[in-house]
Amino acid sequence: MVNCILINDGLTVNILPLKTMNEIRIPRDELFSIHLTIQGFNQRGKNIIGNIRLVIHMKDIEFKLFFHIINVKTTYNMLLGQPWIHKTYIVSSTFH
Repeated sequence: MVNCILINDGLTVNILPLKTMNEIRIPRDELFSIHLTIQGFNQRGKNIIGNIRLVIHMKDIEFKLFFHIINVKTTYNMLLGQPWIHKTYIVSSTFH
């Protein structure tokens, strides 16, 4: 169970912080190796530790999503970006 999730339509990827990965006990050997840098954290790039495909359950809906694992300090336990938004056909609103 993961709480405190940020949905951000400005993110082009889904991000799972390393801290959250460790808390939900995902072993590192389940990660796919990838050499990629994500720009935008503190105006610097962050290297990706790996990728993982996770099954996400929200109420009675199930999604299979790829997440980039990065070691970043954030107040959120998971960041869902455009891949999740497009998969769910959600239209986000900044009004609220």
